[in-house]
This record gives sequence, structure tokens and C-alpha cells, in this order.
Amino acid sequence: MPTRIWNLRHTCNKVQNQLVKNSKQITFHGLHRSCVKHPSVSSWLLNREIQHRFIDEDKIKCPCIKCRKIPYREVDIVKTHLYKVGFVEEYWCWDKHGEKSTDDENTFLGVDDSNTNFSESACSYRDMVIDAMTPNLNNSSLYENKKLIQALGLHVEMIDCCKYRCMIYWRRDKDLYRCKFCNADRYKRSKNLARCSRISFKKMHYFPLTPRLKRLYASQATATSMRWHSENHAHDVGVMCHPSDSEAWKHFDKSHPSFAAEVCNVRLGLSTDGFAPHGAYGKQYSHWPIILTPYNFPPSMCMKEPYMFLTALVPGPSNPKHKIDVFLQPVVAELEQLWEDGVVTYDISVKQNFHLRAALKWTISDFPAYAILSGWSTVGNHPYRKHKNKFRKNPLVIEGHPPNKNVEQTLREIEQLGLVKVTELNVDDVNKRCGDHGWKKKNIFWDLPYWKTNLIRHNFDVMHIVKNVFENFFYTVMDVKGKMKDNVVARRDLKLYCRKRKGVEDNERAYYTLDKNQKKVICQWVEKLRFPDHVSNLGSCVDLTGCRLFGMKIHDCHVFMQRSMPIAFREMLPQQVWEALAELSIFFKTLTTTLITTKDMGRIET
Repeated sequence: MPTRIWNLRHTCNKVQNQLVKNSKQITFHGLHRSCVKHPSVSSWLLNREIQHRFIDEDKIKCPCIKCRKIPYREVDIVKTHLYKVGFVEEYWCWDKHGEKSTDDENTFLGVDDSNTNFSESACSYRDMVIDAMTPNLNNSSLYENKKLIQALGLHVEMIDCCKYRCMIYWRRDKDLYRCKFCNADRYKRSKNLARCSRISFKKMHYFPLTPRLKRLYASQATATSMRWHSENHAHDVGVMCHPSDSEAWKHFDKSHPSFAAEVCNVRLGLSTDGFAPHGAYGKQYSHWPIILTPYNFPPSMCMKEPYMFLTALVPGPSNPKHKIDVFLQPVVAELEQLWEDGVVTYDISVKQNFHLRAALKWTISDFPAYAILSGWSTVGNHPYRKHKNKFRKNPLVIEGHPPNKNVEQTLREIEQLGLVKVTELNVDDVNKRCGDHGWKKKNIFWDLPYWKTNLIRHNFDVMHIVKNVFENFFYTVMDVKGKMKDNVVARRDLKLYCRKRKGVEDNERAYYTLDKNQKKVICQWVEKLRFPDHVSNLGSCVDLTGCRLFGMKIHDCHVFMQRSMPIAFREMLPQQVWEALAELSIFFKTLTTTLITTKDMGRIET
């Protein structure tokens, strides 16, 4: 009951009791007594509402404050009690003396039938309110959690794979029970050896890309930003701060004018690398996520986590190597569909539909993953190791590097060698015969109709390169055993070119390495070093006992090399060594800046 109504009833009850005490001729007006009025206590006792079934041997229940409608008393005693102490509080409906309750009738006056069905939108709103009132707890089962996530539109496909990664059971091969390459079973054997269970040996996760691209235009927060590269970006000549300023982007637009005419079309970049989900000290396992990133956004949003779409998850436990193309089939098929057919999408910023298309510009990876994606080998033997005579007796090589091959020449070379994709039968026998030429396969990206028009198809991750360069020189300068490049093997190689007359071995400390006291000073300085907010605490990576740094992440190496390295070794190393390291630091700092000019690129290239 609302507080205001309760206070009103309480006040009326007090006035009523006081009037009963002071006058025998009193008129009672209850709050809900709109139909029957009683001029006095005597008239109330004689009222027709006191039915015979509420009378027990000429006695009725006494409604005074003391008796409270419990004992039966004679009518005269009830009259005396009412004159002296008055009615019990809140006794507006005399249900103990034959009056019918009117509360329920008045409650539903003007209200429709409660059994009337709600509309669908009303039911959804009601369920949302009820769900918001409940505690924010996880569901009791994984099935309920999956059912909840499906309502968000986050669709995922589970595709069975061969346990040896030969193929995936997808599209035309989805009904097979054995691998068409190695004849291995698709499902695990059950306890009953006569039949197979429905549990596959290996599964991959595939997250469709199209719904997520459509959601970028369904949100007011991102729809306008998806056109930034064309409408809000000032393209200054000789300045690059976004991929749309590059020659590769402009060349692609010239090659495909119909695609470039629609500014809402999406340009994508693909990246992948292996990671251990169990950590460094857990079970050895390697997952390979396939991530697609749209480049339509401005630089402040382009590489943010919400806009890096996990599209496929290649299962472990080991490196897929060149068979990663097997798991890229759904990704390439959807990219091909987005290029040829597209999808109708609603742009909320302009309140109209348009035909959305997408194109893959390039891949980004470290050096080993580059070999996996492109098919060009970066390990093993090469001609320079076989032709050792050309490097003896101080020969002078005046020839430059071979000319760079364009896309048509590269594709023609692959086709002339007879290389095939890893998704075709007898791939191992065919590609093995062509392995001496450096190519290991024909990568799956050539299936995209526009791939041969890309000037740049594969890019190196600068952060990985910086980390590798940093570890090479830092561990060498700090003289860390097992990690430095100036080791016994390197010294033996030098003996072949710098032989001394007496043949005395020289294993003394190199002049570009630090002694123990200098290394301790460097470690103490790094331990006390504090940055504003763009790097983690490097003091946690310092080992003062061993005078070394350990556990540095890629971003830590990136910041230390560009910001701290010239300062740290300024007074420790010889002038010529320090100048080389300082130039190296400036090189990567210029290369990774947010805005770079063609003049800067020419300077660091020379």
C-alpha cells in the first residue's frame, strides 16, 4: 500500500474513534464506504449486513480495539466497548460481520482482462526487465551459455579436420568418413569397435566475417569512421600516415575502379602467428589464430582490439607449416564471395542500403610465418652455401642484387614449375620435385581474382624484427652466455679468414662487450627506470645476480631500443660502436613513427 494512502486511512481511523467516544449520534464515513452509511453505533448493530451466520447464540464478534474481532460478546457489551474505546484500527471492511470485500473489485476497475496476450515486443521487454533484476551470474551449463551467445549473433562453425591436417571435412567433403589423402578415420573409435563414434579427432573454429562487417555499419559509433580514409583524410603528397597513402593502395584503386568508387567497401589485412595457450611452463601446444583487420578506420582505431576480427582458429598441437592453407579455405571462400557477389548492408549514418564488398590487401607476419603463408622457403639450403669456392681467396663481387620480380613474373614462375596447392591430391609428390627452386607450394591466396593486382602481398611485422635485432645486439653487448652472437663458433669462423702466424687462439673479451661492473650499472639503471604510461615496468625483467634482462615482451624491446638504448650505452661503449647502435635506434624510430615522408624513407634507406 502506498505511504500516502496508509497515512490518510490512519488519520481517519483516529478521528472516527474519537467521535465514537464523544457522541452517541455519530455518522461513520469509511474510506471505502461509498454505498452504505451508518448514522450511529446502534444503527450499525441493527444493519442488515450483520447476517445470521455471523451470530453465535445472540452474540457477535466485538470489533473494538481491545477485543479485535476475536471473542463473541452480547450486543450490549459490544455497544459499550465501541462507545468507550472505538473500533479496531484499519477495520474498514466489516468482513467479520457479513460485509463483502470491495478491495478486489476496486483494484481491477478499468483494467482489461489479465489473460490478454502480450505482443511480441512487450514480451521481449518484460523478459529483459526480469533478466535485469536477477543477479549477473553464469549459467549452470555450457549449453545454456552457448544458447545465450547465439542470441547475440556471434555465429561459429565447427569444422572437422583430419588428425594429420591433410584436409577439412567441408562443403563437398563434409560427408566423408575417411581422409582422401591419408585414409585416416574421421571419428574416434568408440568402446564398441564395430562402429565409430561421432567425436572427430580434430576440429577447427571458423567465425564468419560478413556479419561483423555489417555490424560496423549498423553502429553509429563506427559507421562514419568506416569512410574516413576517403572523406575525412587529407592526402598530402609525400606524406604517409595511413595505408591509404601508400602506392599499393592507390595502384589497387586504379586497377579496380568499380571497387574504389564505393568508399564503404572494406580493405582488409590478414595476420597470423602461433601462441601457446598454456603458457611457457604448461603443456607444449601451438594455436594459430587467423585475424582480419579493416583498414577503413583512422589510425587511432585501425589497430584497436575491438576491430581485429578472429576469423579462424587453427588447432594444435604443433605448427601447421605449409598446411595452413587447408584451414584458410573457409576464409578465402568468404573473401571471394565478398568480392564477387557482396552483401546488401544498411548504413545507419546515411540511413540507406548499399552493396558491401571487401578485398584482402596483404598479409602481415613474422619471418617464419611469411614462409608458411607465401610458400617461399626462408630456411634450409641456398646456393651460397653450395658454391663455397666463390667466397675463397678474397673474391670481389661487384654485381648487385637480382632485379625484383613483378607479380606476373612470380605467378608465371610458379605455374612453370608445376606447383600445386596443398588442398589438391598428390600435392607432396608434385611439390617435392620443385623444392630446389625455393618454392614449397602455390599458396591459396592466388584463388582470389584480385590477388595478382596487389603490389605488396606479404609484409613483415616490424615489432618482431625490432625484437630480434634488439636481442642480437643487446645480448652480445651484455655478454650473455647462450644468447650472444660472439660465441665460440663465431670465433672459429673468423679463424678461417684471420689466421695468426703462430696459431694462438684468441678468446679474449671483445672491445664492444661490457665487463661485469658495467653490466651491473646498466641493470641498476634499468631497474630504476620509469616511463609515463606506454611501457610496462622494466624493473621486473632485471636479474642483478646474473647481470641480464629476461622476459621482455615485444613492446618492451621496441621501447627500449628506440628510447633508452642511446642513453644507456653512451658512456659504456667505444664511440664508433655507440654511433652504430644510435643510428640503428634512429632507423627503427623513424620507420615506426606515426607520420613518415618520402624524404625520411630515402634517408634511412641510404
